[in-house]
Amino acid sequence: MINEVINSLLEQKEIDEVNVREVFEEIFSGLANEIQTASFLTALNKLNFSENILFNAINVSKTFIKNKINLSDAKNSIENLALNQSKKYIDISLIQDLICSSADLCACRYSFNSSLCFNISFDILSELNINLKKDVDYNSDEFEKLNFSYIYLPNNTPYCKYVEPVRLKLPFDNVFSVVSKMLNPFLSKNLYLGVCDKNLVNIFAQVALKLNKENSIIVSGDNSFPYVSPCNDTYIAEAWKNKIFTYVVNPKLLGFECFDLSEIECENVNQNAQDILEIIQNKQKGAKYVVAILNSALSLYISKKADSIVDGVNLAKSLIEKGLVMEKFNQIKNFYS
Repeated sequence: MINEVINSLLEQKEIDEVNVREVFEEIFSGLANEIQTASFLTALNKLNFSENILFNAINVSKTFIKNKINLSDAKNSIENLALNQSKKYIDISLIQDLICSSADLCACRYSFNSSLCFNISFDILSELNINLKKDVDYNSDEFEKLNFSYIYLPNNTPYCKYVEPVRLKLPFDNVFSVVSKMLNPFLSKNLYLGVCDKNLVNIFAQVALKLNKENSIIVSGDNSFPYVSPCNDTYIAEAWKNKIFTYVVNPKLLGFECFDLSEIECENVNQNAQDILEIIQNKQKGAKYVVAILNSALSLYISKKADSIVDGVNLAKSLIEKGLVMEKFNQIKNFYS
């Protein structure tokens, strides 16, 4: 099937949903070789990540992740995710997770336990003396009460064996660059997703609805920034109740001055860790603090912990000022010691 679909793509013919699904199943079953997989991803790249292809790629991929973990209250959990997370900036997603978990909202993240897969959040946490590779019962009450569900998935999954080696060799982003970020085994109903291209905001909102996410918010800041921007407009789509609502926000509308993106850059993992620690200790109030509050506010809002984005801003500030985020950080650190 994969050869037929590659030929159809090269001839710019439409491929139906069944064929798309069958090809992804061939890849994850190891029936397609690396050359076929690379050819398929190269030909598919011209379709610019259509909603139908993304949905089927994610859906099929999830069936090959066997380590599904059920939280007792999936509605009270969130995945904070940026598709193009950069080592250049402070790790906004990690700060979102720390703030959300201090608000009794379970933050759900994962990484493959493979040298081929890199997630800066895990390196930063290691720098902060949090050892996520500690042997933990992910279905225990103690782990669930932590509200910080960070786990490693084994590197023998079909994704790591058959997809990741090919994906990383290709000199361009492809459909699996997206899929690799969306295989979370936690069944969270809330999603915060940042993308670099504002044209993808509505597409991913549609995908979130198809994936049965109850409440999702998709954001894209100007200058290809995959978070709420601290310097200018951010394009946003909310997906809930089978509807999509779109609008634009700006830091000034939420009571902040604007900062240049260069002001949230970090030189290395050590500086990233130090900045995050100072923010949750309420010792930083500049650009990095502002971008942390803005993005956390949207996570709290879409997860119904705040009635509006403005309320989310106030709640995020309060959680830091009252020491609740630092208290949660120490709880996490003790758990993983």
